[in-house]
Amino acid sequence: MRRLLAFLLLATACSSGGPPATRPGPSDPPVIILVSIDGFRPDYLGRGVTPTLDSLARVGVRAEWMEPSFPSKTFPNHYTIVTGLRPDHHGIIANNIRDSVLGSFSMSNRAAVQEARWWGGEPVWVA
Repeated sequence: MRRLLAFLLLATACSSGGPPATRPGPSDPPVIILVSIDGFRPDYLGRGVTPTLDSLARVGVRAEWMEPSFPSKTFPNHYTIVTGLRPDHHGIIANNIRDSVLGSFSMSNRAAVQEARWWGGEPVWVA
């Protein structure tokens, strides 16, 4: 619940309502922002309690449904979304990982997140 509240506060703070000051040039790579809220069903939108999320859904791309991967954990599912690979193919099976050769991994450990050896798939922003 605290994560949801923190996300909603961040999303509200980031919604300026105005257009961007400059448009990206032709050589700038496209920007992809993945908004994912655990347990947030698509039918929660449009009820009048999430106006910023409703606006994002109207002007962006959204999934009407998805089939979560197993294990049903945040990070393995996010990596499945951005690579198109199941956890048995990309290797991310938990939110925190302990490997006897590679050591420990956690999304809160920025140094580990930036090490390519943990990633077993090519995300959509690279492909």
